[in-house]
Amino acid sequence: MSAREESTAETHTPPAGDGAAERAARFGHLPDRIPPERMVEEVPADAPNDPEFGRDPDADWMVKYSA
Repeated sequence: MSAREESTAETHTPPAGDGAAERAARFGHLPDRIPPERMVEEVPADAPNDPEFGRDPDADWMVKYSA
């Protein structure tokens, strides 16, 4: 190993007192698995929209054609 490789190897190893153990304890494992049944929320659908939007099509002609 050359002197340059030794110096780069030393720079990539974390010092012992920088909190590596605490980081490993906090981020070193994955969280518990969540089952797919808990990932999906089922809610009832809304009522269908009124196709006439609350208007009376039988009486609209009076409004449209009244002078």
